[in-house]
Amino acid sequence: MLGTLNAALPCNLLARFRRDRRGVAAIELAIMLPLMLVLVLGTWEIGRGILVQMRIGASASQLGGLVTREATLTRATLQDLFAAAPVLTGGTDLGAHGVMVVTAVTGDDQGRGRVAWQEYGAGSLKTGSRVGKPGAYAKLPDDMTITAGETLIVVEVFFNDASSMNMLLGQRSVYRATVQRGRAGDLATLG
Repeated sequence: MLGTLNAALPCNLLARFRRDRRGVAAIELAIMLPLMLVLVLGTWEIGRGILVQMRIGASASQLGGLVTREATLTRATLQDLFAAAPVLTGGTDLGAHGVMVVTAVTGDDQGRGRVAWQEYGAGSLKTGSRVGKPGAYAKLPDDMTITAGETLIVVEVFFNDASSMNMLLGQRSVYRATVQRGRAGDLATLG
């Protein structure tokens, strides 16, 4: 009789445990909360990343438009335009994480572009232009044509976006470039 009582005790205990609903919500929350946090933070981070890329791309285009409207360009004027970077980037401060590069490319007799001059500003990120160095042949898009004596302005924006979820995603590098033809004058030289 004692043996059957001991065998029935665990069965009764398991049946009672199965019927007891206290704490179910806490267990469900413990399971779902990490998944929900990842979903919410991931959505936030993807949206923020898209916004940063759009701002960087727009700033490259806007800076190119401001540069190409000038009849002549001086370093002082260019530095003033770089100083407007926080406005151009929609409040994204490039600081130590980014830099803007303005490059003038002039066409030679064979239809190849050479880098005439290049200026860095609006941030202190140490990086090299993807267009090339002054005096070298320029790396332009394949479908871009340039004639002898023509000047193109290439604006590049480099930005290392430090994510709020840096430990999981790491640092994301954003690069945008725009190529524009001078509208008001010859920008082959920088005064």
